[in-house]
Amino acid sequence: MRLVLLPGLGADGRMYSGLRLPGLEIAAPDWPAPEPRSSLPSFARALADRLQIGPDAAVGGSSFGGFVAAEIAARRRVRALVLIGSALSPAEIPSTFAVIERLSRLLPERLLDRAPRDNPLVLAKFGRLTAPQRALFLDMASKAPASLLRHGLRMTFGWEGVRKEDLSCPLHRIHGRLDRLIPPPPAREAELVAGGGHLIAMTHPAAVIRFLRRSLDS
Repeated sequence: MRLVLLPGLGADGRMYSGLRLPGLEIAAPDWPAPEPRSSLPSFARALADRLQIGPDAAVGGSSFGGFVAAEIAARRRVRALVLIGSALSPAEIPSTFAVIERLSRLLPERLLDRAPRDNPLVLAKFGRLTAPQRALFLDMASKAPASLLRHGLRMTFGWEGVRKEDLSCPLHRIHGRLDRLIPPPPAREAELVAGGGHLIAMTHPAAVIRFLRRSLDS
């Protein structure tokens, strides 16, 4: 089976480098630059065409990548939708991020590009990271252009979200119990990883691998 996993906003395909499962082909592409006026549905549609996502593939993602994956799964036939620390609607995201998105519109892009990505208060929101995980996270964040971050936030908070009944495929969710960016859904709706923060694909790869095996085998 082919599983297309989309990274979080400000990350790239390297966040899934710890996920290996025999018999499963994991494609983890980096983000293309969105068109200036694209919405999340139009961005998802263009990405699905570019990656040739069809009925033979499952699709999923982390955080923003999960939003895009959910939109793809609602619009075309896929084998499954896998959300790893993500959500089906911006209503599941704390409203403080909507405020941050509106404030980001007021700042020049060059200023956002120069903003330090290693602020301890920001890093703490992503949960406990080992030194190598922290180095990878900061390297991914340093390579993400401010234009992508700002546009991604704008698309997120202009998105209507996806209802479960809009999906014609199984939905599988796994979430860090201690996620401080996107609060975990009720335990009946997702597998919750004890001690996991927002980056469980990086920090708890064994738990995510077991989840993928059970979910996609079924």
